[in-house]
Amino acid sequence: SDLKNFSINMGLSLVGIGAMLRAEDGYAKIESLVPGGPAQTDGHLKVGDRITAVAQGAADFVDVRDMRLDKVVEMIRGKKGSHVRLLVIPSDTPDPSHRKNVDLVRDEIKLKDQEARADIITKKGENGSVSLGWLTLPSFYADMDRHQKSTTKDVLTLLKRLKKENISGLVVDLRRNGGGSLRSEEHTSELQSPCNL
Repeated sequence: SDLKNFSINMGLSLVGIGAMLRAEDGYAKIESLVPGGPAQTDGHLKVGDRITAVAQGAADFVDVRDMRLDKVVEMIRGKKGSHVRLLVIPSDTPDPSHRKNVDLVRDEIKLKDQEARADIITKKGENGSVSLGWLTLPSFYADMDRHQKSTTKDVLTLLKRLKKENISGLVVDLRRNGGGSLRSEEHTSELQSPCNL
């Protein structure tokens, strides 16, 4: 379980329904939905809904009340294209005995909010306006299996873009970065020319 979560955090992708859960009063409660994920696209699952049971495809429901959250998450994740059914108490129901059945097809979810991103901030100074690059790194990541995505590659691309914008300085924002994978790659020569960073 820990290895699976580590791989998800490193590769910034998972196969599931695209919902963030938290434990509350014995239930797995929907805290947020990933934009573009199966749950958000389907529209039947809402923030605040509480999951009471999970079923794999056409199999019988398994009661998940008072089950550890990581076990519930494990039951909801699965193979891309497979079906998972959730029995939930809707967030807007006045009757807690009311249930709705939500049938979703699992898909690959990209965790875009954890990717490196760059913005340009323009500040007015004594000698006119100054452009600063603001590079946000919520985590250090690397796709260990496919080697297609990494912090190193993404940051290099962002730095090249910021360089073209003729920024006067660069802020690297690591405030919410809990660590992760950061490996050296043979890209440094591409930034050897004067960069004004």
